[in-house]
Amino acid sequence: MKLVPPAPLYKFSSFADGKAILESKCLFTKSPVDFNDPFEVLPAFDEERKNEAILSRKRFYDRIGLPGGGDLTAEGNDHLHPVESFVDLAETYNDPYMATIYRRFRVLCFSEEASPILLWSHYADSHAGIAIGFDLNKGNFPLGRVTAGLPISYISDRSTLQLPLEFYTFQGEKMLNPAPAGYVKTSNGILIAEEEQQARYLDCLQKMLSHKCDVWSYEKERRFLYDLSLSWEDGLKDSQPDSFGRTHKAACFSPEAVTDIVFGYRCTPEQIQSLLPIIETFPNVRLHYVDFHPTDYEVRVFQGDFLQVHATHSMRRQGKSFRYQHRS
Repeated sequence: MKLVPPAPLYKFSSFADGKAILESKCLFTKSPVDFNDPFEVLPAFDEERKNEAILSRKRFYDRIGLPGGGDLTAEGNDHLHPVESFVDLAETYNDPYMATIYRRFRVLCFSEEASPILLWSHYADSHAGIAIGFDLNKGNFPLGRVTAGLPISYISDRSTLQLPLEFYTFQGEKMLNPAPAGYVKTSNGILIAEEEQQARYLDCLQKMLSHKCDVWSYEKERRFLYDLSLSWEDGLKDSQPDSFGRTHKAACFSPEAVTDIVFGYRCTPEQIQSLLPIIETFPNVRLHYVDFHPTDYEVRVFQGDFLQVHATHSMRRQGKSFRYQHRS
């Protein structure tokens, strides 16, 4: 049985970017390395991995007749110092992995809710943007490697988000003691097929991609992972050049996939009016406006037709909301 994503899932954006998404019927994907949080998909680097990285270098230098080689600091005996005492050591050994996933994978991120305050503040131009709701089961939407998407677990301890130990074995040592063709050796000398090793790395990526620091829990995020190494690139297409002349890998969709458009509190009547010709091309779309709760830290979402949404924002423009008037 094929697993399907929940619906709707929301993409928050500035008004201009949201309008471009609706006009082009495409969403730009991102590399996992380009996320806002630098801890995204960053493997944990513990004592065991540090020692494998350093001691495998030492073993290599001993084999080629350079005893004592392999240390990164002038003091030597790096393996005796705790991993926390080094600056940028983890990045040194994790960079090859980060470079690989930068080239190979792309991601789309959605929220499962339309009301989180910080999403409106951070991703929707301080409440002047929009949230677009999608039913990804419709409109031939490319779902990538995990058809239901990866729901995010929010955690405070990333120590279990690790790469296999053999990833940190020095390449020189691997060349001196090669595995048979089509196989690789684990850190304890066990032979496994190269395909199995790649599957292990992919499992690690998916685990890291589906976990974030708990300070981000308000996002209620779900992610879709695309593999550019596949001949069809998981259904992605090259976008038209952006304003800087760059193309992007894009997930393109049919009008049936768009189910909701939520206008931020600070959208102007003119902006809403400018979307009417585009809205009319989406057969299933529901329109919404938002309000700030009078006593709680809460954004409330109300459904309405186009005239209701436009009238609500027009009333705000006419002086009924200093907060709205001040922004515009």
